[in-house]
Amino acid sequence: MNSDLSYLETLRASKIIASLMGLNFTSDKWHLLNRGLDSAAIEMGFSNTKDLIQMLMTTQVTPSQIETLASHITITETYFWREPQVFDAFAAILEEYMASKNGTHKTINIWCAACSTGEEAYSIAIALRRVIPNYSYWKINIFATDINTKTLETARIGIYGEWSFRNAPPWLKEKYFKKLGNGKYELIPEIKSMVTFSAFNLIQKDYTDITFLRPKMDIIFCRNVLMYFSDKWATKASQNLYNSLSTNGWLVVASCELSSILFSKFAPVNFPGAVLYRKPLNKLPATVEPLMIEQNHLFLDSFPTGLITISEDPFANNNYATSNQDTYFIAEGTPNNETVTCENLLPKQTLEIFQNTLAEQKTTIKKLANQGKLDEALLNRNNAIAYNLLAADMYFLQATILQELNKNNEAVVALKQAIYINPNYLICHFTLGNLLMRQGDSKAANQYFNNTLELLNSSPKDDIIQESEGLSSQQIKEIILATLQKQVI
Repeated sequence: MNSDLSYLETLRASKIIASLMGLNFTSDKWHLLNRGLDSAAIEMGFSNTKDLIQMLMTTQVTPSQIETLASHITITETYFWREPQVFDAFAAILEEYMASKNGTHKTINIWCAACSTGEEAYSIAIALRRVIPNYSYWKINIFATDINTKTLETARIGIYGEWSFRNAPPWLKEKYFKKLGNGKYELIPEIKSMVTFSAFNLIQKDYTDITFLRPKMDIIFCRNVLMYFSDKWATKASQNLYNSLSTNGWLVVASCELSSILFSKFAPVNFPGAVLYRKPLNKLPATVEPLMIEQNHLFLDSFPTGLITISEDPFANNNYATSNQDTYFIAEGTPNNETVTCENLLPKQTLEIFQNTLAEQKTTIKKLANQGKLDEALLNRNNAIAYNLLAADMYFLQATILQELNKNNEAVVALKQAIYINPNYLICHFTLGNLLMRQGDSKAANQYFNNTLELLNSSPKDDIIQESEGLSSQQIKEIILATLQKQVI
């Protein structure tokens, strides 16, 4: 079936899908949406895709119909042990959790949201078996959910082809799977039985009535899904995930989804090559010390946010650095309950070492790039980002190097990552607009040019924009307006 939908019809369809599933199909992905709607229309008995869209617009869509739609338009790309450094971090927090439960009730609840065909959920189960040797003494619950019921059936069966192991270490397939022949492998029953699969739509208004979430989760994996949501539903889902976690629980998202805006209520924790989010404690310990995870590099943990009480005023001797954020820590004994504004408590010496290290690395990378040693510069950048995956300027620097190497598609990805981390990164919006324009995607380019103009409204016209090679706010504005004018002509 060929939908042959008009621009307006596709726009309406994308808005309906966003309201039903939270999925944000931008214009550059409309061909994927149309293809999925075509196949969904056939299964649902419509003679053409336009009739399907008309039904979605005019009738109350049933849960069954949403599930059918989801099976055709959701992303099902996944594989075992995806982003291995995340599983290294997962092992580290499991060891911490085991130590905290010494002599107490040994229960751990884990939710793998948007589990697709099950590779991630089973990877979690395998990681647990490897870290917790006395597994039988624990009550471990792994819940895996997805909106796509067809992928859930594949997950329950637990049989996979070679492609699902493309990033997995050799031991995973050898130890935990039985070879069936014809390139197929069946998961061993001991691992399969650890995971409970069920259908679930992440864009529900709240998760308070969900049975398996009533004991709050200790760890939630929600990777490579929020990036496809509209801003509205990504924000709502983030809040629901926060509410579903126990205090001090962990949220794991994909590296491309890290965002200080979307996950502002969480405390980001740096591990080697990965950042995980932690739900803040209700209060700080009496002795305020930052969590350090030492593995050849310096990694820092942000402290809990929220209205809390601590036994001593850590700012009294001015040994801690503070940042001016909308978070308040009330020190006991402070006259008239006076509040102190700060977000992170880091010893100044540690903070300075951390900042200086990143600054030195950035200088080295720029020097190598200026010398024409672009591959070496890119390698240094990849090593440096392990210090802080939330350093948006490192992604911008990466994009600059990639453009010099004529790897423009990769540069686009790096610039989008920088913007995802820092939506107000003006020069990134401007650079991405120029790059997309050179690639012939004027519609997407104009979006980023308009973003730049909006950000420029709060910048005095004579201000020199950081990392713009000396361009002022007014000069960038004139460049953009001239570019847009050419399109009109």
